[in-house]
Amino acid sequence: MRTGKGLIVAAALALVLAPGLYGADGKAVFTGKCLECHGASGAGGKVMPAKYAVRQWQRFFGENRHARKLDISSRFTQEELDAVLEYLSNHAADSEKPEAAGLR
Repeated sequence: MRTGKGLIVAAALALVLAPGLYGADGKAVFTGKCLECHGASGAGGKVMPAKYAVRQWQRFFGENRHARKLDISSRFTQEELDAVLEYLSNHAADSEKPEAAGLR
C-alpha cells in the first residue's frame, strides 16, 4: 500500500513540475489564449502566424506593441510569450512552414 501512495505522490509531483521542465507550448498558448480575442469572432481582429514576417513578429513582441491596445502582462507569463513568439516565427509568412489556417 505504501508503494501505491508513493507512486501517486510521484505522479502528482511530476504533473506539477512538468510545465516548468518542458516549457510552454507556443501553439497551445496561441490557440488557448490568444485566439480568445484574435480568433474569427474575437474583438481583437483575426491574427494567424502567417499574417506577418518573422522580423515583424520579433519587433511586435520585442517592443511590447500589444500593450498599446491592451496590456496582457497579467494573462501571460514571459515563458508563454516567448513560446508564442517562437511558434509565430516558425510559421510566419516568410518561414519554411507558413501557417494561416486550420487552428480552430
